[in-house]
Amino acid sequence: MDLKQKKQGLEAASFFQEWKQKHSTAYLAHFFIISDTEVQLGYYEPSADTIWTFTSGITNIAEDKEIFKEQKTIPELDMSKINISVEQAKQKAQEYQKEKYPSDPISKDIIVLQTLDNKAAYNMTLITLTFKMLNVRIDAENGNIISEKMQPIMNMVQTFESKKK
Repeated sequence: MDLKQKKQGLEAASFFQEWKQKHSTAYLAHFFIISDTEVQLGYYEPSADTIWTFTSGITNIAEDKEIFKEQKTIPELDMSKINISVEQAKQKAQEYQKEKYPSDPISKDIIVLQTLDNKAAYNMTLITLTFKMLNVRIDAENGNIISEKMQPIMNMVQTFESKKK
């Protein structure tokens, strides 16, 4: 899957060019990929604090006003810093999982290519057959693992429940 090609294809589409004229300050912030079946491109518009999501292959634009972020603004994703493909990042994460967590096979993966700590990074959530989530962050420039964390999915449920109270 060539993400640079997906970006170029989207930006060449007439509907995108019309949208971009109205949202000239918006820039690419992320790619969102679920198990190779769906690719979304997110463009952040700082003046409106809004992410616009484009689904590949479809002229669908969804405006996301509720943005989950730690920073005040979402940084631009610099495509020139991406030297590692999605497939290479997935392979690296899968090899790491097999080495460190061999009894937790992966059933689904969710990948976000974004800028984290001023680096383009694949932020991968690997859901296992043992009801755990392995989060692996891989530097998109050199392929090094930046961080990893394994936790039971039930921890997420408990976190959501405690926030409701």
